[in-house]
Amino acid sequence: MKKYIFYIKYIFYKPRAVFFFNDLKCSSNSNRNIIDEQSFRKFVHIFKHAFEYSPFFYKKYTEAGLDLESIKTKEDIIKIPILTKQEVKDNLFDILTVKPNHNNLGKGVTGGSTGAPMTYFSDKKLPLEAFAWRYLSWWGLVPWDNGAFIWRMTRKGKLKNFINVLAWWPVKKIRLDASFLDDKKFELFAKNINKLKPSLIQGYIGAVYELCLYIEKNKVDIFSPKAIWVTSAPITKFQREVIERVFKAPLYNEYGSSEIPWIAAQCKQRKYLHVNAEGRYLEILNTDYNGEGDIIITDLLNYHFPLIRYELGDRTKFIDTKCGCGCNLPLIDEVKGREGDVIIVPNIGKIDCSFLTTIFDPYPEAIKAFQLIQHKNFDITLKVVPNTSYALWEKQVNIVKDNLILLTKNKLRVDVEQCCEILSDRGKSRYIIREN
Repeated sequence: MKKYIFYIKYIFYKPRAVFFFNDLKCSSNSNRNIIDEQSFRKFVHIFKHAFEYSPFFYKKYTEAGLDLESIKTKEDIIKIPILTKQEVKDNLFDILTVKPNHNNLGKGVTGGSTGAPMTYFSDKKLPLEAFAWRYLSWWGLVPWDNGAFIWRMTRKGKLKNFINVLAWWPVKKIRLDASFLDDKKFELFAKNINKLKPSLIQGYIGAVYELCLYIEKNKVDIFSPKAIWVTSAPITKFQREVIERVFKAPLYNEYGSSEIPWIAAQCKQRKYLHVNAEGRYLEILNTDYNGEGDIIITDLLNYHFPLIRYELGDRTKFIDTKCGCGCNLPLIDEVKGREGDVIIVPNIGKIDCSFLTTIFDPYPEAIKAFQLIQHKNFDITLKVVPNTSYALWEKQVNIVKDNLILLTKNKLRVDVEQCCEILSDRGKSRYIIREN
């Protein structure tokens, strides 16, 4: 019954989503060369569209010596200059290919947990939920399963909440606002989870992790869903262990951004992430000896507000292997951090977040949370929430401290600060903070 009602509603409300989902199911198992070729053709098409209809891109590409016929092969893409966040902020309306009052134009703002918030536009008619439906199918779920969600709440007011409940009926959803979290909210949310018994729990990794710490600390008997879906930040080994232990369910990581969501996600294998090549063209530049580099992403679907060769500030690497799940979409390793999340060692260089988020991976039992703060004088404070029930926690924290001192070539002072909790930034984990 829920299945039929769900699809009937979407056929009337947004039929493109149903058709796109069916296409995605077929393309996932297509030959890899076919997937890559179709993705490239979409890239060329949106490049030409942006060149013709966006004042910003026309000027940017003309100054770079490009024309409509400049991109004939994949190797030609490197000719296109990178698009930065600052350029998007400075040229917001000139990037548009439609008028600002266009009926289907949606406006959003990035969270800003890793920098200043940025305004962007989207096409409200795009069937992006089909990507989420494909994720769910990988994990043994369906779009009409009940769910529990921990997000920043943008919808306010009883009337809007009632309309949303009515629109989703008979699917039931409960929500926890990640903008501000405390024990009372966790207590109520845990009770609602036990009452609803959702198949899916979804949210920011920091918020989901803090919920699990509350459940474990207070010995709450919690319902086990079929899957945990997290996003927004790198996942540490100890976070994954705690979340999967508390909920007795597999955790799946998804990667995306506010301005370009639904980039990649883990399949049932729970190792690498499959890139949604039907809608996202992902490049990795400036690779190191390990193959890790900067993610450059192109949104192949948003023609109203094109983001072409857009620099997200995250890093990962391609995985050149075939996934055991049978899906032939491109594979990337887990995304390890943002460009701004670094520790600076004067006259030496930088230690990137791609390593810093893993410093406790050898000792997952030693702590419950950690955070690195680099002060204005460049010294470092390592904040930890120790797992005092583990006998070796102090010894292992000191090992991590000593390793940090070695990494900084003994140039910086590293102090350890014990604390009771490290709160997320509106539900998003921040492992490295640099004082300005």
